[in-house]
Parts: sequence; structure tokens; C-alpha cells
Amino acid sequence: MFLGAPAATVEEFAKSSIQTVLGASLTVTAPTGQFFSDKLINLGTNRWSFKPEIGLSYLVTKQWYIDLYAGVWFFTVNNSFFPGNNVRSQDPLLTFQTHVSYNINPLMWAAIDFTYYTGGQSSVNDIYNDDRQNNSRVGATFNFPISRQSAIKLAYSTGAVIRIGGNFSTISVAWQMVFF
Repeated sequence: MFLGAPAATVEEFAKSSIQTVLGASLTVTAPTGQFFSDKLINLGTNRWSFKPEIGLSYLVTKQWYIDLYAGVWFFTVNNSFFPGNNVRSQDPLLTFQTHVSYNINPLMWAAIDFTYYTGGQSSVNDIYNDDRQNNSRVGATFNFPISRQSAIKLAYSTGAVIRIGGNFSTISVAWQMVFF
């Protein structure tokens, strides 16, 4: 967190009237999953990836929030790509997300979501593939409280514009717990 949301107890957080929060995160993906250099299709990628991201959350009114995120995925090289002696690399992939949330009450909220990806073109032995991404997704999320410490979150997303990659829809259900 850079601005707007110092550490607070649950009671302090509930009473706060912070309007703007600016923060950052770093996501690291290790080269896990089964990888065989003699197979074209693998569960693993045999490379590391890193995504630094910055986020801004802005309270428009007591009920309406806008969240904006910008990040970039960086990928290390796979030196054992099919059939085992090729080098696969990938350009950085920029990501942008927007969420517009409505707080129905302090524990229940709903949001519409938009995500956009661009870049990420890959190459094998410095020969570029025609796989530069320029994709977007839309979705909705609903958080329904079960108690003061738990909630069920339902989410749906689908491809809006897909240039490269899978055009798929997802439905997810999550049970969230607060342990303090």
C-alpha cells in the first residue's frame, strides 16, 4: 500500500472513510506442473513468470467503488522446448482490469468486471509466432454474506473480444472466511 489504507483493526476499518487507495503487488509463478521436453503439449511451462501490478481503488459514493489495475507479465525463457532443444520465449503481456462495485450493505456487494490483455507474442528460436494477444473479458461478481466472518462469492466471466487463445466462459463459487 502506498496511499490511503494503513493497517487497521476490523473496528477501525469499518469506521474509516478512506476514499482513495493506491497499492502494488507482485505475483510469481514457479515452473511447476509436469513438463516433458519431447512433448508439444504439457501441463507445465518450464519457466518462471512475474507480474508486478499497481492498483487504484476509489470510493465514488458510500455505495459505489471503482477499482483500476495495471500490470505486466514477464516470462523467463524455456530452453528445453519441443522437441527438447528449442528455445521458446515470450514478450511481456500487459494487463488492465476495471471493477465497478456497488455495496448493497457493509457485507454484501456486486460488481461488473472488465479485463484487457495485450502483447505476449511468443517465439521459438527467435522466429515469432502469430499469437500476439489482444483479448478482453467481461464478467460479474456477487458477494453474499453468511455471517460476519464468512461469505459466498459467485462470479461469471466470458470472452468479449478474443484474437488469440481460448474463448471460454467461467463460473466460480468461493467460500470466504475472515479469521480475526
